[in-house]
Amino acid sequence: MEQDSFNTVKEQVDRLRKRVFVLQGALLLVGAAILISFFVRDQKRTAHFDSIVTQQLIVQDANGQDRIIISPVIAASASRHRSDTLEGILILDENGTDRVALGATPTIQANGEVVHRWENSVPYGLAFNDGQGNERGGFGYYDSRDYVSFGMDYSTGEGLNMFVAEQGHYGQKVGLVMQSQEQGQVVYLGSSQRQETMLNLDVPQAGRIAFAIDSSGEATIRHFDYVQDQRRLLLNSN
Repeated sequence: MEQDSFNTVKEQVDRLRKRVFVLQGALLLVGAAILISFFVRDQKRTAHFDSIVTQQLIVQDANGQDRIIISPVIAASASRHRSDTLEGILILDENGTDRVALGATPTIQANGEVVHRWENSVPYGLAFNDGQGNERGGFGYYDSRDYVSFGMDYSTGEGLNMFVAEQGHYGQKVGLVMQSQEQGQVVYLGSSQRQETMLNLDVPQAGRIAFAIDSSGEATIRHFDYVQDQRRLLLNSN
């Protein structure tokens, strides 16, 4: 009797060993299949493409919002607040506000209003905006004026601008302009097409003191009183 019981237990143990062996084999097969699937998926992720040809590329975030748009015609999208047309690369924030544009930007937003640039000129360059979408600075080249500009702006308009104008800009070839917010120019430093170098210091709508030296080397200092409409020559090197 005891021998029969021992044999029965031994058979059960043997059957359990076989089941464990089969289970271990199955687990190994499943693990191998998972590893192979990850390897194949990773290979697909790192696949190399010599070129990608498309008319538009849109990158969305985890919430399905358009965040980066690359296109020769960027206008309205499912996420973008503005509907004006740009060209190049546009980066939107999570609220759909234009934040960075690289390419052609014929329009800008200033003080909450989208407007065309000066004389409808179209620069190619880089522009960046604040959280309300107002342009706060950029760097660009204008074909129509042969004009290169770098600027940093207030939300309401220009603050500081540096430019090089090979064909001239209001008689100037190169310059630095500083403006007080909504009041106008306070500092100008530049060189004119007549090879005159000047420095103007302004109190908007009140007065100016102007330092200048011309191509012959003659230097002057002048004072302009806009309130009294008077002009005085303070110094002439000759």
